[in-house]
Amino acid sequence: MAVAAPGVAQKEEFVSNLLSRFWGRPTSIRAWVILPPGYDTSPNERYPTVYWTHGFGGKLDSILSSGMRIRERMEQGKMPPMIWVMLEESHPGVQHEFADSVNNGPWARP
Repeated sequence: MAVAAPGVAQKEEFVSNLLSRFWGRPTSIRAWVILPPGYDTSPNERYPTVYWTHGFGGKLDSILSSGMRIRERMEQGKMPPMIWVMLEESHPGVQHEFADSVNNGPWARP
């Protein structure tokens, strides 16, 4: 299992008011943010950002594993340095794909 290290990967989570109203309980959006090598030592550097979703059946743990492999490729110079926002699109009982739907709620507008 992959392990998050400070300055490399950070877990982000926030409660969406719109989704919480739709589901009738607190509903969070979760993601891993994978930072490029040198990010913490170059505060004025600008990086492109990639928003990534895992597809059907993915979970937060597997997202981190994928993110750490991407980070390793950046460290090896096989990929340019970028910030990766690796969004979890699984929610109990649904695969929402960050699209609004009458069945899954307002995922595109959290």
